[in-house]
Formats: sequence, structure tokens, C-alpha cells
Amino acid sequence: MTGRAVVGIRGIDHVSLPTRDVEGLAAFYSGLGVVVDGLEEWRAGERMVVSLLLGEVKIHLHTPRMLEHVGEPWFVRADVAVPGCGDLCFEWLGGVPALLAHLADEHVEVVEGPVPRTGGRDQGTARGVSVYVRDPDANLVELISYDANDRAEVHDA
Repeated sequence: MTGRAVVGIRGIDHVSLPTRDVEGLAAFYSGLGVVVDGLEEWRAGERMVVSLLLGEVKIHLHTPRMLEHVGEPWFVRADVAVPGCGDLCFEWLGGVPALLAHLADEHVEVVEGPVPRTGGRDQGTARGVSVYVRDPDANLVELISYDANDRAEVHDA
């Protein structure tokens, strides 16, 4: 360390996720209540990136059209970022029973859960209940609920 005062990181602004299935991911995340931005412009060929908006955080989907530019100097990205490389966790509101019913209605297979997990809230100490699924690109998606009823049922069982 240099001894200089550092203001520090406040939080996540955005992340990027490569995709081979823009339409599938847009439908999947929209079905979970995420706002999809730029899909119509992408379909019209006017935009290379589609974004998922979650409160103050954005996930850019690096579409196949954008991935054609891998290796160009302006396209800076992780060396091994390929569709399916994501392991994401989102906070779910409304309780695990509602989540499980919603996933069944959407024909989304549960990979694991509900299981007790420690999440990111309360500086990484909050107890929650997680359900794991995969999105259309096979990214692992964890949905964690901090609902007191869910915690009592799973943690105290």
C-alpha cells in the first residue's frame, strides 16, 4: 500500500455477461421481474448490448453481435468470458414458496434448494434461503430470500 488515502469502492455499478441467446436471457430475466433495456434496439441492429436493470445495478449482455469484435482494441473484456461463465446471486422478494411456484409456472428447473446460505447483506453475515437455477446460457443463478419465515423454516429445521 502507498499510504495514500483511498476513498474506496462503494458497490457494483455494472457487470458484463456474454450470451449466445439474447432472446432467451431477456425472456428468462424479464420473467423474474428484471427490466430489460435495449432489446428492441438490438433487434433493429442499432445496439450491440442489451442490459438487465436491477435497481442501481446493471448487467450488460455481450451479445453475439458484440462478441464478433473480440480482439479489437476497444473491446476490453475478461480473457475467458464465454456464454455460461456466470455465477450470479440475486435477492428475491416475496418468499421462497412464491419463488418455487413462479419457477414451476415458468418451467424453470430447480438445481438445488431451498437451502440455507449466508448472503451479502449485513456485510456478508446475513442468513438467507437460496434456490439455484440455470438460465438459458447455463449460467448458475442463485435466488436468495432473507424473508424471516423462510429463514425460520430452513435454518431452524
